[in-house]
Amino acid sequence: MTPHPPTESEIRQLLAIAMAYDHRKPGDAQVMAWHEASRRALWTFDEAREAILNHFATSTAYLMPGHVTSRIREARSQPPPRAALPSPPANPASPERIRVIVRDLAARLGWVARRPSPQEQAALAYACPYCHAAVGRRCTRQLARGHRRGQYVEIRDLHPSRVELARADQEGQQ
Repeated sequence: MTPHPPTESEIRQLLAIAMAYDHRKPGDAQVMAWHEASRRALWTFDEAREAILNHFATSTAYLMPGHVTSRIREARSQPPPRAALPSPPANPASPERIRVIVRDLAARLGWVARRPSPQEQAALAYACPYCHAAVGRRCTRQLARGHRRGQYVEIRDLHPSRVELARADQEGQQ
């Protein structure tokens, strides 16, 4: 969309703004000259009004159409102002919010929670003699390759020695 130049009536309004600052007495010839300058330089009324106000805010020079054109071109070369981003929620990573997101994602993907068997549940009451996992914690193993080498990760099943320890203790109590 190409900007349309101000009408003659709008040029008179622009000259009236300038007249308030520098007491010019615009006549028909000046209106025609400004109208021609606005047509050649493709001013819009709003841009020209802003340029005139900015000129008188920063300069005492007598305002000519060339000043308006220069200020409009300068303003057009500036990037548009960025809209302010909305404020994020108070705590976007709160534990409750994370649980809700993970639960919803799991439901969408059709994942079901793996519940420990009664045998595993009983074994979790003991510390693991193999990996030394604490009571109530899952067994772990140390990664031997990759960028996480040396880190400990939980394993899916419990170590057999832990399960056997729990079974032996259960049988010994009976």
